[in-house]
Parts: sequence; structure tokens; C-alpha cells
Amino acid sequence: MDSLSPETLEIFAGRIGWAGAEIWARQLPGDHFNRTDRVDLHLGGSERSLLVKRYAPYGGDRGKKASVEFQALSWLNASDVPVPEPVYLDQEGKLFGCPAIATGFVEGRPIYRPEGNQANWAADLARSLAAIHATPCGTQADEFLLDANRETTWFLNGGQVPGFMAKNPDGIRVWRTVAELAVRLDPGHPGLVHVDYWPGNVLWHRGSIAAVIDWEEAAYGDPAIDVAYARMELILNGLNEAADRFTRCYEQAAGRQLKNLPFWELVAAARPMYEPDWAAEVGPQLRHFISRALEAVEREWGEMC
Repeated sequence: MDSLSPETLEIFAGRIGWAGAEIWARQLPGDHFNRTDRVDLHLGGSERSLLVKRYAPYGGDRGKKASVEFQALSWLNASDVPVPEPVYLDQEGKLFGCPAIATGFVEGRPIYRPEGNQANWAADLARSLAAIHATPCGTQADEFLLDANRETTWFLNGGQVPGFMAKNPDGIRVWRTVAELAVRLDPGHPGLVHVDYWPGNVLWHRGSIAAVIDWEEAAYGDPAIDVAYARMELILNGLNEAADRFTRCYEQAAGRQLKNLPFWELVAAARPMYEPDWAAEVGPQLRHFISRALEAVEREWGEMC
């Protein structure tokens, strides 16, 4: 995507109450598909920093993604969950040329492997996730959010084992087990689900979580989806003890034991399989993660495929 033009930035500044401000904008690195620019505004003695995220033509309706992310941030912000402040929604791309949102800029960086106390780090991640899942979204959930359970089991849609799973040594068994259990799940306590909750989407500043970011896939469904994906990321990074600590602290903060977690761990395992280089890089850890999930499934549901 092209840089934001001076004319677009001037109109944008006026619409958010900063007409006449001096404006600087620069692209931030890291987005795989979308483009995010930091926009700094200076007016008199006041300053404000924002992020403008424009959605690339990838992975479905871009306007829907913009709307989902903006609405999720609005609910979370109202519940004092640490997320960027939603500032401006351009769902149809009339201003920015494609669907986009603007949010407040949050100082911080992700921590993938803490140098200090991993137990405290995992506990903070867990408590943050429990607060997300406790966020009320009322009767508007169906209107704004995707179906988390259906979105995350996308690899079942074809009715047969997809090629990328068939090539993985555990893929066929994982697919068959997920397909068989999908119709037998306890609905549990559905709520707002991030769908991509992992250390890379959590910003830290001065020892505390500053913001959870990247909400374009926010959905409504089983909270165990987020726990499973976060656990997988920790285990694939060799942080097995932190993963178990994360789970215990989440259940304590949420005030209930998780249902369906082994099922959602198998669902999460399809993501690395879809990217052969990633699956090859974490092969032994992934097989260990899948093996533990299959053992837990058999204890909970009986012998499966």
C-alpha cells in the first residue's frame, strides 16, 4: 500500500479534532498483510500519537475486519482491559482508500521469552486473557463478531483431510479426532475470543502489560480457544512449565476449570501444519504438544481415531 498522502492526513486530523496540526507519518514494520503507520500530531503545545491500520485484500471482507477490530476495542476499552484506544473507523475506505481504523499509540514491545521470572510473566498473560473473556459484549456479539468455533475449525470445511494436514505425520489423526469431537462439545461459557492470543500480540512496558493488540479476528465462542493457542505457542518455544502455569492461573482468574481444552489444542495444532517451514522448525515440540492433547482427549472422551 502507498504512503498516506498529506491531503488524507489533513482531512483525518480534522475529523478527530486536530485540524491545523503538524503531521508526521511513517510506516511501522512487522505487518505481514496489512499496513500500519504511526501518525504524530503536534498542535500548539499538545501532541498525540496514533496508529492507522489499513487492511490488505487478504483473508476475507476487509470492511468486516475493520469493523470487528474497532468494535472489540470499544468493548474492551470500556471494561478497562489494556488495549489501544479506538479513535476512528473507516469501514468502507472512503478516506484511506481501503478499510482502516485509527487507534491510540501504545508504548511497549512483545516479550517472547522473559529473561526474569517466567512464572510471573505467564501469570500476567493468563490474568489478562481472563479479563478479556470476562468483557461483556451484550446482544451485539452476533452482529459484530465472527463465530470463533467455526472460524478456528476452518480445516474441516472441505469434509476431508486437507493436503497440508495429510503431509504431516500427525495430521490425519488430528483431523479425524477434531471432526469426530466437533459435534459433541460442551458449549461451556462462550464469550469474546481474541483467536490469536500469543506473546507476539501482547505489548509490555516497564514490567506490565501495556496492551493486547491485533483484534481483526475477534470472535464469539469458547474461551478455551485462546488458552489452547497460547499454550501451544509457549510449548513450541520450549516453555512447557510456563504453559502449565499459564493454564492454572487462567482457571484461577476465570473462576472455573476449562472444558474442551485438549480439543482446542488439536485445533490449534493445524496452524503450524499449514506452514511447512514452521512445522519443520518446531517438529519435535509440535509432536509432543499433539501427543499430550491426544492423551487428554482419550482420558476425557474415550479412545478416538
